[in-house]
Amino acid sequence: MSKLAARILISSVLFSIGLIFSSESVYGARSVKIDSFEDSFHNDEEGEVQVSLIGFDEGEEIRVKGAFAGDGSTNYFGFTKIGGEWIKNSTKSEDQPVVNVTSWDYKLKIKPDPADSGFHGTDDYNFKIGFYYLTAGGNLSSVNWSEAVKVHIDFVPSPTPLPTILPTSTSVIVPTAIPTSTPKAITKINPTIAFTPTKIISPLTKENPPTGKSILSGVTALPGIGEVSSNDGEISGSADKILGINDRQKTKSSGPQIVAGILMTGAVICFIISIFFSIRIIKRREKREIPL
Repeated sequence: MSKLAARILISSVLFSIGLIFSSESVYGARSVKIDSFEDSFHNDEEGEVQVSLIGFDEGEEIRVKGAFAGDGSTNYFGFTKIGGEWIKNSTKSEDQPVVNVTSWDYKLKIKPDPADSGFHGTDDYNFKIGFYYLTAGGNLSSVNWSEAVKVHIDFVPSPTPLPTILPTSTSVIVPTAIPTSTPKAITKINPTIAFTPTKIISPLTKENPPTGKSILSGVTALPGIGEVSSNDGEISGSADKILGINDRQKTKSSGPQIVAGILMTGAVICFIISIFFSIRIIKRREKREIPL
């Protein structure tokens, strides 16, 4: 290879390298400057920022976001709104708001994010604008930052509402009364004493002289009274049998039944006495008819 050819080759390489560096220097000249901003925020209230762009091509599209950070911290936080949606600072670069440098009004709305880990309460914070542009290879660049400005964030947490405790209904169990069975009335049937003789006394003749035993044998025992017997004119049986009243009947009988029992007992006694005197009269007659 001749010296001329070698010089031409070296010159081409150096020109290419220079062209590359000059191109990157053009892209590296892009910058954003904050012209006006809200220097004080209360909690997460929003504010507006006005910027100016330097070194961008006509019609170029870039992505822009605002960010807050404490002194010496790179833990950025905050929301940016261009259009109708709030986008968090930590959202991926390709999802940040897109603007066209020719048609954009160079305004964006920003607000703090007290829920972010980068926020540490009421204090002064650094605020700056980050932007992404397309490189020569068509990829998004890394984030580029504007100069930071000081803002103050005053944070007062909202009071936590106390939970409303609703009274719970208490159910009261009322015991159901158990119906008791009504005792049925017991009808007591008092026995009725009937006096019905069932035998007829045979007529008195000489061949069949009446005796006390034969006469009394014709008398049928009355219900509830007991047997009526006679032995040589003596009347056997207890006084209670003759009266026909036992202890149970005495306790259970009512007034009218007692009177009826007394009357019936008197009638029986009178009947027995009449039979007794009739027997005596018959015996006297027999004595008179027997010859001495």
